[in-house]
Amino acid sequence: MTNLIEEKDYCCFFVYIHKIQIFEFFFRKNFFMCENKF
Repeated sequence: MTNLIEEKDYCCFFVYIHKIQIFEFFFRKNFFMCENKF
């Protein structure tokens, strides 16, 4: 699975799914990484 999803992609994917529960925590820290993805 690591080959299909990179660290940055996985990070953004995790934030995208859990943005409702931990919006203020991960979203702010990983926004600069997800900003280019989404």
